[in-house]
Amino acid sequence: MNTQLNTIFSKLQVKSTVLYIVMLIIILSGSMVKVFIDVQQEKDFLHQAIKNSQALLQYKIASKEIKKTIDEVRNSGLELYKFTHSSVYFLNDKGTPLYWIENADESNILEKHSKNKVSSILLGRFKKNRFKEKEIYKGYFISRVNVSESNDRSIALVINQYELWLQQSINTFPLALLSIILFSIFYFSINSSNKNWVYKPVGKLIKHLEFEAQGISSELSREVSEDWQNIFMELELSRNNNNTLLAPETEEEVTQRYHAQLEELRWAKQQLEKYQSKDIEHASPTQSHIITEAFENSTIGIMVTDQDSIPIFVNNKAKEILGKGIKPETEEDLLDVRKIYIEGTDAEIPSEQHPMILTKQTGQPQLSKHIEVYNPNTGFRNGVSICSVKIDEGVVVSFVVLK
Repeated sequence: MNTQLNTIFSKLQVKSTVLYIVMLIIILSGSMVKVFIDVQQEKDFLHQAIKNSQALLQYKIASKEIKKTIDEVRNSGLELYKFTHSSVYFLNDKGTPLYWIENADESNILEKHSKNKVSSILLGRFKKNRFKEKEIYKGYFISRVNVSESNDRSIALVINQYELWLQQSINTFPLALLSIILFSIFYFSINSSNKNWVYKPVGKLIKHLEFEAQGISSELSREVSEDWQNIFMELELSRNNNNTLLAPETEEEVTQRYHAQLEELRWAKQQLEKYQSKDIEHASPTQSHIITEAFENSTIGIMVTDQDSIPIFVNNKAKEILGKGIKPETEEDLLDVRKIYIEGTDAEIPSEQHPMILTKQTGQPQLSKHIEVYNPNTGFRNGVSICSVKIDEGVVVSFVVLK
């Protein structure tokens, strides 16, 4: 049973692990999509920030004298920088920066020895007459707007592409991390609870199927809940439906068949008790001979075991089915432990689950329908059905039918 459960749950674990990995990939992919959308929105924000800024209006009406222009746009330029956290450039009609703010440092064209010089890459791009209002140029995102249609002076906001993506990734990271943590908690909680609400009933199901194959019907009522008994009845019905030689049995017919078998067991027990109640020693030789002949020549195997589960009577048919040594006559026979198997498999049934042993322990009749017994005479296994009933303290009679 453990091997079957491990096989089932190893497959479930592989599937659940693959599902977990797929979900992580989906979460990470969704995070990347969000970062991309946020970057595009940030670019639109920067462009709209210029168009709606006070700096654009102030630069439009500013004096054409460079020094006065710088003084007039300085305050609005600082406000635009604080609002966007991007480098701000005030460009003249030829694309030359007059005043700019980079990394919170102010500079202007009148400072000949300024430490905050404009990148040559940006200078080359600013001086080109044709430009797009939003563009990516050599690792920079540039948003540039003319102050008016008649005036070629413009304001540009510039941000490094790497910094832009990094900033949006950092903003998205907490949400992605929270999603992964919550999903991981959900996954592991479900995975652990499966061992309680899935492993336990499935374990009982497989365990019952093994006992059912051995004919140990008492296992069903002892350990399996009533809800699962319906499943076993359906399995029995489906087993009958797979037999193409016989008409499929209905649930009612299966129930009637089980009751009929139970009645047969009760009748057999009553007959044996009736024979036992008679004093065989005082019976006439004719009566004893008739009883012995009836049992010896019966077409089904009959075996009686004592309190130590050692056979004390085995008729001819039982000897034929079970082979030599089944009734111990020598010390070697006493050491012969006859193995029984689940039909069609090499799974050996433990001796404590033998129908005769269970009958002795529980006092209830036991019927094993799907077992095989090794016959040392032929060297092969015989498929048999064994019905065991208890007739006295420790004395069990078993009927063996060759299938």
